[in-house]
Amino acid sequence: MPPPAIKVDFEVRGANWGVFGIMKVGKSYFTKLLALRYYLKGKRVIILDHNHNDDTYDDFWGISPTKVYQETFHALQFELVPSDVVMRIQRRSTSEEFDFSRFFHTCSTITDSVFILDDLGDVFGNQATAAIKNFPGTVINNRNEAFYQFHRLYQAHPFLRDKLQMLVLKSLPTDAPIPEDFVMPAGYIRQCLQEIEAINLGLPFKKKFAWRILNMYDSLVLVPEKIYTDGRPEKTNTYEATEYFKRK
Repeated sequence: MPPPAIKVDFEVRGANWGVFGIMKVGKSYFTKLLALRYYLKGKRVIILDHNHNDDTYDDFWGISPTKVYQETFHALQFELVPSDVVMRIQRRSTSEEFDFSRFFHTCSTITDSVFILDDLGDVFGNQATAAIKNFPGTVINNRNEAFYQFHRLYQAHPFLRDKLQMLVLKSLPTDAPIPEDFVMPAGYIRQCLQEIEAINLGLPFKKKFAWRILNMYDSLVLVPEKIYTDGRPEKTNTYEATEYFKRK
């Protein structure tokens, strides 16, 4: 039995979020759902859509995001951009090179926003520029939420892993190696992965949507009361991590 749940609201103080899961387990859908919470609290949404992913980012909960090409993005005066804006930052064509270093330099000057950052395993790797490496360090001071999506835990480079205040865990191999440089203990992560897989066993094919969130700010674990596969919102219980895992 888990310990008694505690009440913790989603705060707007800013955080780096690592979203981890294999393909087709609802990472992007769940990321957009989390981003919606902050959008409703007054933060604009900026989607890095350098691969023109219409299936995922053509809609944001009934809003059609504004497509903004990279050169226009860099010229914006964000102090004049309204808080209810949702934008997709794109290349003009798939043959145009995307300047990730300049993009993250610009992002480091933006405040009170949500960044959805997909398909960046190589960008946040060994060849990352100083502007890319420095961006996560600006997120909290700028009151931003940055969501980085990866297919495996080690895909996030060490310079990013130790800056992740929030871990969103979806389906991953339960025997996958777990880096030791996350702020949350590897044992907590392993237990979450095992719980996720146990729940997914009872869910339909292509609906393996179980999840856990580890809040490294306050050593909390967020757990859904029940996983729905039809798009209904899920109620969430929050527990002190030490108490939750001690009883497992």
